Amino acid sequence: MRRPCSMKSLPETIIEHSILLPEEGVLAPKEFLHLASRAAVDQAFSRLTKVGRLMLVSRGLYVAPIIGRFGKRSPATAKVISAPFLKEKPLQNRSLQHK
Repeated sequence: MRRPCSMKSLPETIIEHSILLPEEGVLAPKEFLHLASRAAVDQAFSRLTKVGRLMLVSRGLYVAPIIGRFGKRSPATAKVISAPFLKEKPLQNRSLQHK
C-alpha cells in the first residue's frame, strides 16, 4: 500500500526540520517521538548519519553538516555549544531526589 503524497517519511521530516534550523541547530531523537516509535526514530537518525545527512556531536545530539564549496564540514563548535537547545534545564531523575 502506498502512502498519500502529502505524507512525508520520517527521514524526510527530520531532514526538513534540520534545514529550517540555524547553523548551530541541534536535533535530538526525542523531538520526533510523536511521529514514530523510539526504535524507528533511532534507526532513521542512524541511517541519516551513515549517509552523511546528519552528524552525531554527542550521545543523542545531532547537527546538519554545512555544505560549502570545499565539501561538508561540521558547524562551528562555539556555535553548537552555545545553542539554546543545550541551555535548557536537564531532566532530573526523580528517583534520586530525597524527600
